[in-house]
Amino acid sequence: MESAVNQIIDKRMSKSQQMRWDPKSAHQLLQVRVRVIDGLLRDDFARWYPGFPANGSSMVVVA
Repeated sequence: MESAVNQIIDKRMSKSQQMRWDPKSAHQLLQVRVRVIDGLLRDDFARWYPGFPANGSSMVVVA
């Protein structure tokens, strides 16, 4: 996983890319990815936005 993240960041930070990330943006992306991997990002959203379903909630899919 770490290798894949490093490859993405290296590619985006290279000068040959048309769109570049600055170090601050790359750091913020990594913080979000860590929250996703740890399973905590949904809890963050539930805290920021009342009514957002928490990790333990079940979703009903209607076709």
